[in-house]
Amino acid sequence: MGTTRARRFPCLLGLLCLLGWTGGCTRENPAFCTADADCVDPRFSRCDPDLHTCVPGGEGEEPGADADGGQDGRDDGPADADGGDLARIGLFVDIAACTGSGDGSQARPFCTIGEALDAAQPGDTVWIAAGTYQESLNLSTDLTLAGAPGARVSSATCPAVTVMNGARVVLRELELTSLGTGASGLLQVVGGASLDGAQLVLGPSSCVGLRCSQADCALDRARVRGNQGGGLDLGQGLHAVTNTLVLENGALGQVGGVRLNLPAPGSRFAFNTVAFNASQGALASGLTCQTEAGADSCILWGNSGGDVSANCTVDHSDVSQAPGSYAGTGNQNADPQFVDEGAGDLHLRAGSACIDAANPSPGEVPAHDLDGQARPLGARADQGADEAG
Repeated sequence: MGTTRARRFPCLLGLLCLLGWTGGCTRENPAFCTADADCVDPRFSRCDPDLHTCVPGGEGEEPGADADGGQDGRDDGPADADGGDLARIGLFVDIAACTGSGDGSQARPFCTIGEALDAAQPGDTVWIAAGTYQESLNLSTDLTLAGAPGARVSSATCPAVTVMNGARVVLRELELTSLGTGASGLLQVVGGASLDGAQLVLGPSSCVGLRCSQADCALDRARVRGNQGGGLDLGQGLHAVTNTLVLENGALGQVGGVRLNLPAPGSRFAFNTVAFNASQGALASGLTCQTEAGADSCILWGNSGGDVSANCTVDHSDVSQAPGSYAGTGNQNADPQFVDEGAGDLHLRAGSACIDAANPSPGEVPAHDLDGQARPLGARADQGADEAG
């Protein structure tokens, strides 16, 4: 199983290796580029300054141009039966600019993500423009879905997005919401599939924000908020969750903020803020470990019914439920001094005890925080999803 998992998920701890899962790894955190030089794949040669994401097109070149100056939306490569190139830069979806008879090119984008999925080949990237797409998506082949700021999938039912049948899927810069109810996930990963997600907004919904069962899931720089069924439910697979905010989930469910069950060796839950979650269950509404699992350099604060359950090993974290420091290495019980917890702004104020209090080992520290700001800014990294400064 370890060999299979490594083959399917080679960039789990690096996160978001966009192309071929290894070819796009250009730095410690390839989800974040700061200059065109960070983008080594010629199909994604420009660093978008707002997304900090490698996107099609180089300097002075319209995205989608091929090497000979054409605008066919493909790179030069072997021609297919219709005379096009097989090495495509991907498919484009734009609900505001489509005509209803598009072919997925930038000039003639699809109106729906579903149309792009029907036309996609394994390994394609689907580029999604800003707008609300009222769809439910089933992903069963290896794909990347990359949204522009403001790209939202809003489904009448849960799940809004399902990853299944062993597919390797990258999701980036997408917001998922649903009006549906039930115990399923708003984002659901099952059937031996793997998810590599970054800069996602999961919620609000009446479901669980992310349910990952018998699958491998990585989540970085995500906001999971307002899911009444619970925040994150991760079981029987490899998980890596970093730089993620889990806030105000679980009012009507059993999961609470985060539930971990039978994590595979090498799983990681670190540098996250899990705060003000609730649960209808008997266990802690912050972090519940149904079997042995760990958390490192987190803020676990103000969760009704308790911040941490039994079976959880917690280190270098700020935990509110204990009268003193929670058992473990480097833990504390100090007001995190959130900027405005009533408004959901859980950035750290200057002077917070969580500043410079995370795991002191540089090898354990992600390159960036929830907002894409570099870590560490001080002598040590800060606890939780935010690096203050």
